[in-house]
Amino acid sequence: MAFYLTLFLSNIVFCNGALGPVTDGHVHVTNFSLFTYQWANASGRCPCAPPCPCDWTIADYNFATTSSPGEKVVFVEVNVIQSQWLQEVQWVQDISRDSSIIGGIVSQAPPNFSVPGSDLTVLTRDVSSLAALPLARGIRVGAMDWTNASLVSLLLPHFSLLADRHLSADVVLPVTRASAAGIASVASAFPKMNFIVDHLGGPPVLGSATELADWEEGLVSLAKLENVFIKVGGILQSYKSSAVIPNVTVVEPFVKIGLTLFSGRALFERNWFFCKCVIF
Repeated sequence: MAFYLTLFLSNIVFCNGALGPVTDGHVHVTNFSLFTYQWANASGRCPCAPPCPCDWTIADYNFATTSSPGEKVVFVEVNVIQSQWLQEVQWVQDISRDSSIIGGIVSQAPPNFSVPGSDLTVLTRDVSSLAALPLARGIRVGAMDWTNASLVSLLLPHFSLLADRHLSADVVLPVTRASAAGIASVASAFPKMNFIVDHLGGPPVLGSATELADWEEGLVSLAKLENVFIKVGGILQSYKSSAVIPNVTVVEPFVKIGLTLFSGRALFERNWFFCKCVIF
């Protein structure tokens, strides 16, 4: 655990600590010529403090991480407009021919994946199209109310489409007792399907003791399920517009909690390029 903690804390500050090759489970790259990004501002540029050299490419990543290169990386969707979700992963599949570093793709959720009563024929077609790509590993489920037990139950047929095709689900949300119960209900229904909680479950690094306890208890319940994993990284992204950005000393206890609870099931992520936008 000490090695991974050192690796993570080094990268939380520099994004490229000199610790040798790593497997990086969470990398974003962009192509503004092909895609429209929902998070981009009106000028079509990424909303980072200057300098922000969009596009962010695999070549940029390799240059930024020369002292601890990504031996393999997993591309994670970058929130394109919904109509382009499959086009984005097809593009990454194409560029992987010239960038052998790309070892997997986690796509945006197909349109209406998180909407109860959606046309299962359409969803089956979309999930099957994703699964047909050699590097496809799963989807990222973002806009979904995991605290609503009734809604989560209605979406079980959608998750079944992933499980049947050996695809995982990345979950990006603040973990609490309530949201963890929702994730656990789906993970328990599909014990052979992997669920990955992004960004350490959004710990309340600058929150109250009550918020910390809520987050930690949520993680404790998820850690009991062997098919639930956690990604360690991306914690500071939510603070980039804040007047106060937590330092390593403040963040370290949260990392230790995650690594202890998910021993053997904690994945390293730089959250590049957003880590650059947060820190610099």
